[in-house]
Amino acid sequence: MSAIFKHKAWPAIGSFIFTIIFLIGLPVLGWGIDWISLFPKNPVRLAYIFVIIFQASTNAWLTYINTVKPVNEHYFGFARWHSYMFETIFLLAAYCDNRGILTWDQNNSIRWLGLVIYLLGVGVSISADMAWIKHHRQGLAYKVDNPVLLYEGPYKFIRFPSILYMILACFGVALIFRSWVALVLMIPLIGGAVNHIHNLEREYALQYKNVWPLKRNNSKRLIPFLF
Repeated sequence: MSAIFKHKAWPAIGSFIFTIIFLIGLPVLGWGIDWISLFPKNPVRLAYIFVIIFQASTNAWLTYINTVKPVNEHYFGFARWHSYMFETIFLLAAYCDNRGILTWDQNNSIRWLGLVIYLLGVGVSISADMAWIKHHRQGLAYKVDNPVLLYEGPYKFIRFPSILYMILACFGVALIFRSWVALVLMIPLIGGAVNHIHNLEREYALQYKNVWPLKRNNSKRLIPFLF
């Protein structure tokens, strides 16, 4: 019985459920349970639901095949205030959209743009996870314990793709739900993310002092070739 509960399928199932609850549940909760039937009436919001299902399924698959968890992950911890800002944006954007609070006029072109931006963030996140998994499946003599030291996938160009995903996801959601409130909240979110990156880089400069200068000189923090 204990072997059943230790099966690697359970973390994958947990990842799928968590992604669905978090990325669909929060907007639906903000939208309002009483008006839930109206949520998928807009084609962009309906497409958003399908995108999240795809993202949740992919995350579950990657969790299932990932046999090595990073010892030193730089992913945002959910106890950090900027992670709460992430949740607040997903919740308030949908809340304001349904009630017309500080929103711009109905314009599906902007909503579709938001969905494209969100998909771009999903692509960054998935490719980063795949780079980590591929690195540990190649049978290399030297394997890193932290994804930030990789030179594969998006890590070839930027050091913190998970943070870039968070920013793109929130920006995309703000446009999908036409929310000025969510756009304004992007300012402290980005400020907190940049501060978090600076703190991490000071830590990594000490922890990986033999390899960090080369990594820092050959990649950017968030935006390829710029920052």
